[in-house]
Amino acid sequence: MIATCFLIISLIFVFGLVNSQSNINVQKLYTFLFTTNNYNTLIRPSRNQSVPLSVHVIFTLYGISGVDEIEQKLTATGWLDVEWTDELLSWTPSSFGGLRYIYYPQGKVWKPDISLQNGFSKLEELGSKFISVFIDLNGLVNWRPFQVFESKCDIDSTYFPFDRQTCHLDFVAWSLSNIDVHITKGGKGIQLANDLQRHGEWKILSSSALNLVESQETKVRFTIVI
Repeated sequence: MIATCFLIISLIFVFGLVNSQSNINVQKLYTFLFTTNNYNTLIRPSRNQSVPLSVHVIFTLYGISGVDEIEQKLTATGWLDVEWTDELLSWTPSSFGGLRYIYYPQGKVWKPDISLQNGFSKLEELGSKFISVFIDLNGLVNWRPFQVFESKCDIDSTYFPFDRQTCHLDFVAWSLSNIDVHITKGGKGIQLANDLQRHGEWKILSSSALNLVESQETKVRFTIVI
């Protein structure tokens, strides 16, 4: 009985020590990345500022919320997977207890000001304060803002009820030119959520993604055919 109690107490002590060391390592890493290195969210995180930063975007469509034929508007719900490499947020795991990744509030790291260029309403920052970004040891950052997107869409009901509509969602870094960042599609570009919400009237027939390059900017166009 005494031996059993001693074993339990020892395990509690060991687990507590490991957990304490983990917390200490996380705090040490946070301090190293954001305080010691004087991290600034206003500075594009490339050591060579003459080279554009590559930003990859994937759109996961959760559902079509509405199609307004009068206002010529598509309302779609989903989230973006936005990835880039922040060269100022890399570390050696062995120096921080083997930590290979962390999560950090989206508002406390540099991120591209990606916006829906053909949005129906005013420009808004994507995501929310409570959303965190994922950062790995090489500085790879993954930001996943969930949003209700309202985009302009030219709706032609000539062949109602057999009409087919093609709508676009164009995402661009609003204030950054192609000298600063290159916005491109990541992976397949657009995908349907596993638990896709079905619309009573409209069915998603196809979807695609396309990289577009204009004189001053790059952008990704996601196309939904309903």
